[in-house]
Amino acid sequence: MNPVCNLITDEERKIISNLKNNSKLNFDKAIAHEFLERKGKYLEIIEDDVDLNEMLVKKPEYSFLIKVKGDSMINCGIDNADTLLVDCSLEPKHGDIVVASINGKILVKKLNFSYRETMLLSENEDYMPIKVGSGDKFDIWGVAIMVIKDRTL
Repeated sequence: MNPVCNLITDEERKIISNLKNNSKLNFDKAIAHEFLERKGKYLEIIEDDVDLNEMLVKKPEYSFLIKVKGDSMINCGIDNADTLLVDCSLEPKHGDIVVASINGKILVKKLNFSYRETMLLSENEDYMPIKVGSGDKFDIWGVAIMVIKDRTL
């Protein structure tokens, strides 16, 4: 398990726990069925209330959300203002999208391991790769497991 998980304070864990109590979505199934019938769409309607924590967060004690700032990852579907669900219990692997800290700067990048070096890659050709040197203070906080997009107007 990634030692950075231990950086989550007891107070932050309490906030996360309180959020869990408000995570159920209650759907009006009759409205959903009527809407889909009018549109001629025949999809399966989820009949039960949905607890988003149970559905999305497999290890809540090792998970956190982070808001993305910038456009360095747009070519892999991560846009400015997206929210990432990050699991810090996963062992980061080559090719994973990670939240990392290098010399005090927090980044979302694609992890690239080779036998000689570690690099952090952007998914936007406007940004150069970042080579992690032996003198750099480098930590991987966790692996991004989901992108949450806000498409409300």
